[in-house]
Amino acid sequence: MDDVVIYPLFSCPLYVSQVGNFNIEKTLSKLENESFSNTNDGYGKNTTDNNILRRRKYSDEYRVILHHLEKYVHDVLSINKNLKIDITQSWSVRQSEGNFISDYIHTNSSFSGVLYVKCDPNSGNI
Repeated sequence: MDDVVIYPLFSCPLYVSQVGNFNIEKTLSKLENESFSNTNDGYGKNTTDNNILRRRKYSDEYRVILHHLEKYVHDVLSINKNLKIDITQSWSVRQSEGNFISDYIHTNSSFSGVLYVKCDPNSGNI
């Protein structure tokens, strides 16, 4: 067995954390005023803006997400802190009871993330 090497070639690490001080009601209030459209699979709705975190009104959410992304990239993976992290897309998804999102892959991304703002305790499982 000494000549065997195992590579985590297709591993999929999952970073999970509680956000802490975060005003959920304020975020939900902002999202109420967003424009949503049906997704391609017919389940749930996405915001029509695919870069909502670039907007000033979502600066609190952006900071929280960037903090956790930097923590993972720099502290867990030990990637040099001089590396600039860029959030290239961001949107919100609104689901109703019984909805689901089919498996899919975010192409051309090093990392993907989810911030669950409000969901039923039996939902939101990646």
